[in-house]
Amino acid sequence: MDQDSHPWFYNRAPTDDSLPFRAWKKFTPCPNEDRTPLIQSIVLFPWLESSLVELWDGDFNTPENTEDWKQMIIDFGDAVAAGDDEGNPENAKTVPSDNVLNMTWALQPEHIFEPLLVITRFSIVHVFNVKHKVIQTRLRGHGGQITSISTHATKPNIFCTTSRDMSSRIYDLSLPPQDKITNNPPWPGDKKPCLAGPAHGLQMNEKEGVFMKRVGGKKRQGAGRCITVLCGQRSGGHEAAVLNSAFHPYLNVIATCGLDRTVKIWHLPPPLKKTDLHREDKPLFSSSMIHEARVLSVAWLSADVLITHSGPAVFRDRELDDDDQYQEEPESNLHVEAGTIEIWRWLSLDRFFPASDHTQRVLRGVASDYQESLSFQKVASYSYPDSVPRDMSSLYITPRVQVCTAGDYHPLICCLVPSSPSAQLVSIKNVQPIAPRPHPGHPDPGESWDDFQERLGRRSRIVPPPLPSWDLELPEGQNMSACILALDGEVIIAGGSGGSLWVLRADQE
Repeated sequence: MDQDSHPWFYNRAPTDDSLPFRAWKKFTPCPNEDRTPLIQSIVLFPWLESSLVELWDGDFNTPENTEDWKQMIIDFGDAVAAGDDEGNPENAKTVPSDNVLNMTWALQPEHIFEPLLVITRFSIVHVFNVKHKVIQTRLRGHGGQITSISTHATKPNIFCTTSRDMSSRIYDLSLPPQDKITNNPPWPGDKKPCLAGPAHGLQMNEKEGVFMKRVGGKKRQGAGRCITVLCGQRSGGHEAAVLNSAFHPYLNVIATCGLDRTVKIWHLPPPLKKTDLHREDKPLFSSSMIHEARVLSVAWLSADVLITHSGPAVFRDRELDDDDQYQEEPESNLHVEAGTIEIWRWLSLDRFFPASDHTQRVLRGVASDYQESLSFQKVASYSYPDSVPRDMSSLYITPRVQVCTAGDYHPLICCLVPSSPSAQLVSIKNVQPIAPRPHPGHPDPGESWDDFQERLGRRSRIVPPPLPSWDLELPEGQNMSACILALDGEVIIAGGSGGSLWVLRADQE
């Protein structure tokens, strides 16, 4: 892109549906496969030639590393990892897992020129060395299925996994797996470490990792150790499955969200010892008043602005009588409201992280911070497009939202309902702040004061407006199963219903 030109979305109105994307490449499954795979997740190689300046605070930005780093970008800069439920795409390396659910890219400080692909399946984490095409380590620690995985923004050896066991685990690829229980607290009356396990946010009774084959013909120590557990069901932890997480752009902070309708922001202090497992159950922020249903994803738009999206919410039209409260809820008394996308600001950032050189290792808020905090302000609220059904069947539909930073321009948002014919692209520039709520007014003519008070006490049904989006469709009329934005929004990679992987590029206007 020329310096004087702008990206395609810079001055494009939301009503302009003529997107400049065209199909550039298409990858199809092997013709010998009897069944068509369904692509579930897509991750693009995230680093550029200039990324070495920012990673690990520039510690590896030396003249002797620059040339090797450039060569790695040439080799893997356009790499795309796509996980499907069955089948083997062309020229693909098969890992021993049936359904690949979550993936992320990572790096080891000791081998920064060998990119790693961290893959999760059920409760197991597979660390795949892309350069040598071998699984380097398998890690275990969660007591339930892993729901998401994310990598630290500036320290790519750190990644976080969320799980249905109501906890999140932070791993460090620069450390070897723990082979024995070292610092589990003892039960009262005993002096030995307890064997409680993952359900209590502790270490497993067995080895944490399983070392695999030789890497590059040499025997190498396994990579990955759990250094922090964000416990659930404690003072301020999640009370249900944790569904997503996002690291802060530059602070030691991570945001999580889950099935309990809450969004939490945690501080991640550095461990005092490499053998210590830090357990945290009191976040800096926790609130269930942002969404009315399960929160599916969370992402940072800036230092204190986040975007979250939730699934559909079920509401009762009227309260049940005393005689009916023990009977099955009639479906006619329920209605479904669409899930929402909320953009909101965390108001306590300056309180915990003031603009000074002094930093604290341990940060603690009060009970109103980690139980039900009001330290947030909604900026914008939107509902899903009309293509999502407004009935009980929509409860099993989980829309996906991805945020793409576009250099010095405003971010882009991609919203996709799996197996739908189109994805919605939204520019933050077109997002409008929340309009003031209407005044309750006065009693209607002929309405008694008691009826007026009862009407005011009912739930206000203010449905957020639909997204001011552009619709993106795949060629050949295929439905989308997964979609991501890449390269500052100029490239779109999408998985089609036929098991194909499409690469769309924006033409210069």
